[in-house]
Amino acid sequence: MVTRINLFRTGSDNLRSKRPDDPALVFLGTGGADCTPRVGCLCEICTEARQKKGRYSRNGPSVFFTGVNVLFDTPEDIAHSLERENIHHVSHLLYSHWHPDHTMGRRVLEQLNLNLRKRTKTITDVWLPSWVRDDFRKMLGLEDHFQFFEKMGIVRIHEFGEGEEIRLGNATVKAFRMTQPGLASYLVQQDAKRVVLALDEIKDWNPGSELMEPDVLVLETGWFEHDEQGEQIIPTGHWIRQSEAS
Repeated sequence: MVTRINLFRTGSDNLRSKRPDDPALVFLGTGGADCTPRVGCLCEICTEARQKKGRYSRNGPSVFFTGVNVLFDTPEDIAHSLERENIHHVSHLLYSHWHPDHTMGRRVLEQLNLNLRKRTKTITDVWLPSWVRDDFRKMLGLEDHFQFFEKMGIVRIHEFGEGEEIRLGNATVKAFRMTQPGLASYLVQQDAKRVVLALDEIKDWNPGSELMEPDVLVLETGWFEHDEQGEQIIPTGHWIRQSEAS
């Protein structure tokens, strides 16, 4: 599995940067709501992932931009993903939406920013589109938890509107609503390179003109209709068909 895309190289050379300071898009996890291997699952795929590890094993959904140190989403296993990629500082954190598979690893901010032994702190700026923050105020105690982090002095919370440009180091970021409630897609621009992120629930999504023809497009895969034996995976009429793309 490719874990890094160098944003300023072309062809086969873009998969792994030759210089550690080259800006790159890092795929910290591509496993979706259920990671691979899945606890309790003894299927061939999960068994193979346990044995071979590496690219066969996939963590929860998250991406990271090196250079500007920008993280998108904090799934439950985000600490392990950051450790795997030797990432030990997050300057900025943004969220695609409130769902637990994208937010429940948020306590990683304590590990990153708080050192009780040395009595030192660093701060991560948390940027929330207004409609995402509306859900944070209602779901999973997210707003309360981030307010607690802010009182601890390890985060600063910022709210911004749809299409509003924010500058993060030498990159700019804009957020746009998606069709499914509460979802945000992102346009990240860095040195004339345009990256569009739509990290979940792209069903019925109709991106606007500003998001068209990016240099890099990151989309959720959606779910698969059939398994290797041809059997239907998601039953007809299941609720997930109302919001998730296949």
